Amino acid sequence: MTETEFLQLLHSVAKDRDIEFAIEEITMESNFKTELHLDSLDQLDLVMGMEKHFNIMLDYDGTNAMETVVELYELTKSKI
Repeated sequence: MTETEFLQLLHSVAKDRDIEFAIEEITMESNFKTELHLDSLDQLDLVMGMEKHFNIMLDYDGTNAMETVVELYELTKSKI
């Protein structure tokens, strides 16, 4: 999966879960809290959406420490 595909998927998962931000706002370096304005529940919801999409389980210790989109990308990529 390319980074562009991941960003599009992330936006789609967010939209399905009523988490709103424009696709133009998302970069691989985007910070979940300071740039995308997501709280920890929104972030967890995104993680659960990615798990459902790929039928994988992500390490929640790793997801709690995530700050940027690229960290979620790398964690997801390691499981698929």
